Amino acid sequence: MYKMHPWHNLVILGLILMVVSFACNLPFNETNPTPLVEGQATIGASSTVLIPQIETQAETEIAHGPEETSTPEPESDLVEPRYRGFFILQNQYFIAKDFEGSELGIQFPSGTSTWYGDNEISVLRNAIFYSAMDDAFHVFRVDENGTQALDFIQSSDPVSIAVSPDGQRIAWGTSSWIDNAPQTELYIANMDGSNLQKVDQILASDQNDAWFIFHPLHWTVDGKLVYATGMTGIGGYLIFGGYNGLRIYDPQNDSIDILISDDEMLGICLSSVSDDISQIAIVCDDASRTVRVRELSTGVETSYKVLPDQNTAGSAKFSPSGKWLAYVIQRLNPEDEFGQVVVTSVDGNAPPQIIANNEGGTFNIEGWIDDESFLVTRYDIEGNGTQWRMNRTGTDVSQISKGFFVGFLP
Repeated sequence: MYKMHPWHNLVILGLILMVVSFACNLPFNETNPTPLVEGQATIGASSTVLIPQIETQAETEIAHGPEETSTPEPESDLVEPRYRGFFILQNQYFIAKDFEGSELGIQFPSGTSTWYGDNEISVLRNAIFYSAMDDAFHVFRVDENGTQALDFIQSSDPVSIAVSPDGQRIAWGTSSWIDNAPQTELYIANMDGSNLQKVDQILASDQNDAWFIFHPLHWTVDGKLVYATGMTGIGGYLIFGGYNGLRIYDPQNDSIDILISDDEMLGICLSSVSDDISQIAIVCDDASRTVRVRELSTGVETSYKVLPDQNTAGSAKFSPSGKWLAYVIQRLNPEDEFGQVVVTSVDGNAPPQIIANNEGGTFNIEGWIDDESFLVTRYDIEGNGTQWRMNRTGTDVSQISKGFFVGFLP
């Protein structure tokens, strides 16, 4: 889908999508928030475990975690951070910062866009690739030598991209309208446009009960492409985005494995997949509004206790080891919004813990720095974004930047 840019703009975007849906005869689903319920955490279909009641941390705007105790913290599985820092978009520049908020002396012109979706930008060590509109949608590479268009990619509709970590390959998803329905294709190619091939497609004639478009998510270290299907033609009061189905393509044997079928109809509730592609986080496909994690190899799910003001959830991210999950819960009331950052152990042995809250706004979990800390963007009621570094217990919460988060710098 798209990055959760300032949340009040999402409401406007939702309303625009509603208007477009009526104009184009799109299928449109609108649901009302399910009332908050208390529930049990379930592991699998036949067993249940009780998750203890948590204590809300603090009533300040950014809430800090509990006091330190004498119990030692477990050592992180990753000693060194995976990233040198991160990029923000500010004043039409991509600006690199470290995790203390200091500039790293790296910046590139960003084009005319004021924000980029999660699927519209890829950050490498020495370059940034992004999808943007001029006369059509193009993909651009920007580095210290300037900005260059990848001329073999262009579309009249938005383009989703994912660049391999070595910068040698790019995947992109496009769509076009045929007989009042979208047709979507997924392609890969070398960075010079050679070895271009179509990986997957959904014909417009096959878009029956819902309309899907392809979004490449990322390349694995062994050269496979993880990609998702996202829904189009939806609208309403949307705070979080997500995906419907999940697939993986192996160029070595030209095979596609379907990890989550589109027929399951997760809508926009598939929030994220773990680094090792063994687990997914599902955030809203449940009448009780629970967040749950599914083990892909077994189908076993772990659900987490519904917390106060959890009328919806999203922006879930796994830690590098897959042991921890950070996500955001919302009151889902545009007149009285309230967002909270939650951390839980994926196996359900530690209860979900609220470590920060935002009266009148929301958060977006940008990703984990290592297994003990992660980066969050906090949006106020005006949609202004500030970046915060948080450890998973909430005992270290620091604002380090402001602007629009673009991506992590490897």
